[in-house]
Amino acid sequence: MHRRDLLRTGAATGAAVVAGCGALEDVLGGGSSASGWSTFRGDPARTGVRSASAGPGESLSVAWRVTSRDLVEEFHEADLEDEVIQGEASWPVLAGEYAVWTHGYRGLREPDLTVRVVAADPEDGSVAWSVEPPVPDGTALNWFAPEVDDGRLYVPASINDGLGLAVYDPATGEEQDRLDLGLPFLSGQPLVADGTVYVRESGQEGATLRAFDAGDGTERWAVGATPPEPGWPGLSVADGAVWTFDRRDGRAFVARETTDGDIRLRTPLSDLPTSFATNRPVSLAPPTVVDGGVYAAGGVQYLLQQDFAPLVAAEAGGGERWRSFPPGAEGGLEVVLRDADPETLERLREELGLEDGYGTLYGHPIVVDGLVCAAGIGDAGDEPSGLFAFDAAEGSLEWAAPLPSSTFAPVAAGDVLYAVASEGVTAISGDGERLDTLSLADPRVEYSPALGAGRLFVTTLRGVAAVE
Repeated sequence: MHRRDLLRTGAATGAAVVAGCGALEDVLGGGSSASGWSTFRGDPARTGVRSASAGPGESLSVAWRVTSRDLVEEFHEADLEDEVIQGEASWPVLAGEYAVWTHGYRGLREPDLTVRVVAADPEDGSVAWSVEPPVPDGTALNWFAPEVDDGRLYVPASINDGLGLAVYDPATGEEQDRLDLGLPFLSGQPLVADGTVYVRESGQEGATLRAFDAGDGTERWAVGATPPEPGWPGLSVADGAVWTFDRRDGRAFVARETTDGDIRLRTPLSDLPTSFATNRPVSLAPPTVVDGGVYAAGGVQYLLQQDFAPLVAAEAGGGERWRSFPPGAEGGLEVVLRDADPETLERLREELGLEDGYGTLYGHPIVVDGLVCAAGIGDAGDEPSGLFAFDAAEGSLEWAAPLPSSTFAPVAAGDVLYAVASEGVTAISGDGERLDTLSLADPRVEYSPALGAGRLFVTTLRGVAAVE
């Protein structure tokens, strides 16, 4: 079926799909933040793991794609024969029966930006509904992703000359509410969990972590915080606590009570290695919190710059458990620091203990069968990039799976892991065996794919692709 036919079919039959997809609802979790894929890495704790039936299995193929050009063809009267379409999609979430994402696009000859919320049928990619949320004038294409909580879809939007959230019915796209959060701008991706909106923002007086009621938008509490990576998730929520990596008063994992923002515990992380880029102790991504453990590696800048960072594990009740590096890749430091002179390279080897090669870990780890799996650079056998699995209790390396290039936010369905790299998607077994690799044009390596309905939903530079 032609893509435009798919789009029209989905728009015309959305109500029928909603009525007849009980089986899909069981797999997707009905939009629940507890069992669906409601946010970056699946849930507020950033675990990234679902049951085996949620994923595509051990062999991979492309089920469908929705691109910026597809949306222009369907929703705009435009001559596209010689038009170049620029676009950018967010990471997907699963809301009710649908895979949902925000998608900004424009043509070179038609420079006005359009931002859409797109809800697609997981089975065939037909667009069941699409709406244009109110967005500020001059908004860049890298718009924020939707969030799902308690059967409602939240999308950052322009509300009363500020920024807040537009709220939609995931089944129909009907707007249900607009929450005026009174924010001049958003610097970090909001998180909506258990009836609360969490936003970490930067301002002239420093950064602030704020909590709002997800029902009416009233502010519940606000505390000082470390500035977030622009546009990226900056926190995790698990077991009644908001978890962040704090770099204001020495590096630490900090857990705050979701009720009032008071600090529950602070786990100092002393003597972290020095970043190449900042010449300061490294900064870690928001942690994965699971099974009484807190796990984090270098943030998104460490992926982009292949900077030096460990995987750190701590107890959710307080106290560091261990920190680990992968076995060093011979010559890896020269690859990462291409323009460094020999004296600088030798000094770094001595200061950082890299005589046996370069190794670093970054991104969002996942915990599967007692193993913590994280992306990085090191001796993975055939390739310097890979997934490295460590014993969750002790931090010892159990296996290394080579990848053709860097990945950032692996996910798992049962005992099969999925890693998105620049060449495509690789499926890896729970003991580190590469099962299959699917070539896929221009995937967004730094984004988390979504799992559900036997599909892996991957953001690319053109839109979103579903892998079965």
